[in-house]
Parts: sequence; structure tokens; C-alpha cells
Amino acid sequence: MVYVKNERKEIAKDILWPYLKEKNFKRNQNFGLYEADFVNKRKKLIIEIDERKYFKNISGKDKWFYYNGYEVLIFSEEEVLNNLNGVLSLINNFFN
Repeated sequence: MVYVKNERKEIAKDILWPYLKEKNFKRNQNFGLYEADFVNKRKKLIIEIDERKYFKNISGKDKWFYYNGYEVLIFSEEEVLNNLNGVLSLINNFFN
């Protein structure tokens, strides 16, 4: 089951990557002890693909990103796979 879940995450990341690359994002960037799925350093924006979007508490990873001045958008695999236009619309709001 974990393999399938991780595979879906990678598929979602692969789908988003062409759009994010055009907006100067970098993929799988290390920040101290943490790795962000996508980072745009100029906009100070991190995008994570993760089911933890639905947890009530943000993780230590997110807190570290916020502490260092980054905005964090978290999308589930399902959102990317089933509502790509909606995800891209939210991301584009940071570039208008």
C-alpha cells in the first residue's frame, strides 16, 4: 500500500512539474533537515504534494518553512490528479 501511495505522489509531482518549471520552481530542494517538493525562492513559495493537508496541525517541516519566510501550499495527490486546473489557479494567484 505504501508503494502505491508514494507512486501516486510521484505521478502527481510529475504532472505539476512542467507548469511549475515555467514559473522558476526547483524540484526536491533540501532545506536543513527537510526537503520541499517544489520551491520558488524568488516568491518564497513552497508547494508540497501530501495527504497531510487534511491534518489539523501543521508539521514541524511546515513550521520550519514558515519560520524561514516561506509560504507553503499543500495539495493532495487527488487534487492534482482530479483538479489540476483548480490547483494551477491557486498557484497562479501568487504570480499575479
